[in-house]
Amino acid sequence: MNSSEQLSFRFLGNFFHGVPQLHAEWSLRVRLSAIEERRRITFWAAPDSALNDEAGFRSVEQLLREIAAPESVCERQKRLAPDCLWQGFATSPGTPDQKHVLYLHHRDRKTGKVHYDAVKWGPDGSVELSCYEFSFFPCTPDGRKPADHIHPDLSGVFDCLLEDSLLQSISGFWLRHRYSKTDRVDLAFPWHPPLRKILNALKRFMPAAAFDALKSYQFHPIRHVAFSTTYETEPSMTVYFSAPLSGDWPPDFTSFQDAIRISGTALHHAIEKRFLEHIPPAALTPNTCLEKFYNTSSVETWQRVLGTTMHYHFGIFCHEEQEGSLNCSSDEPFDRAVTELFEFIPYGSSIYDVGCGWGGPARLLSREHGCHVLSCTISETQYRYLSASGLRVRYGDAETTLPPGIFDCMLLIESFEHMRDKVRLLHILRLFGKKLVML
Repeated sequence: MNSSEQLSFRFLGNFFHGVPQLHAEWSLRVRLSAIEERRRITFWAAPDSALNDEAGFRSVEQLLREIAAPESVCERQKRLAPDCLWQGFATSPGTPDQKHVLYLHHRDRKTGKVHYDAVKWGPDGSVELSCYEFSFFPCTPDGRKPADHIHPDLSGVFDCLLEDSLLQSISGFWLRHRYSKTDRVDLAFPWHPPLRKILNALKRFMPAAAFDALKSYQFHPIRHVAFSTTYETEPSMTVYFSAPLSGDWPPDFTSFQDAIRISGTALHHAIEKRFLEHIPPAALTPNTCLEKFYNTSSVETWQRVLGTTMHYHFGIFCHEEQEGSLNCSSDEPFDRAVTELFEFIPYGSSIYDVGCGWGGPARLLSREHGCHVLSCTISETQYRYLSASGLRVRYGDAETTLPPGIFDCMLLIESFEHMRDKVRLLHILRLFGKKLVML
């Protein structure tokens, strides 16, 4: 089988057409002098959670075997498949010296932390590994901000995009690491806005002719924008267009672009109608008093006060516990404050833990109830501590940010009293969560 036949849309359709959850992607490279319509396409497959079916991943496995991918690539795909949330395959139809990329978006079984790896290989069989690190705004747990890595010639465009309040409140950024260097920064736009929404930001980077060419794509919905970093000699941005792919299989690249534009536009309108149009305006600024309270001392100071696990709750003990049967040096009563909620939280639920404290409930729910927990804290000290402990956590004020997706359960354990606009918060949690559990 020759390379052009291998990389045809018809050939790829043999593996991906009919996969239950399939997304597709293409991109534009934006440089100082021109835009480059890249012919690289990516297909993203996920298991059908309703059927617990990994058909999409089996399609990736079969494709890798068919195109004779390096054995190390095939082994990595097969080994990580049981823990993958998504798998992606990228290639360039019709390119003689094509390179392929396998993306593995997987979750660690022990910690629940999500990892994102990319394996690239070319005709010579050489394999190159990159890893991606995701953080919500404003920074990584060790304090790195995405702007710290941006190529200087792109800083104005980058800063302009960061002014988007929705991007700041619901999304984040990816840092790509390769050869021990951070060589790319991606801004994620999970609501798939049309390119025209960010054209004003891009305009300051481009000459008029290149910008006019870019405007022809203004109605295509974007998923993320990648920026070259200080390690690159020539500054560039890559705009990615992505959407679910279903229906008739596209026979060529133009049809592929149109299918993504139509599907992505429909998805954007659905997200706006279901969520964004119903979010009340935020009249509050971040709660700096609460943040300052938890950030005033070191973690060691808190451990001396609360104990080494820092798992604590307030409550009224029963008569037997008041009489002395309670072991005050044990975490058992604090654990029970959480485990008694298990009956209200189905096993394996996705949970958004609002005001997570030092992570006691999140650890129990993850370890003993199979839940996938994303915690939210207003304290940078807690953010760094919890992330170092292996928990998934974001740093932000729950009243000025938005839940980053749909969750089975919204959890507020002894945190609701800190919320200033309680009605607005409950309204937002109702939009993004199926159930609310409070203590």
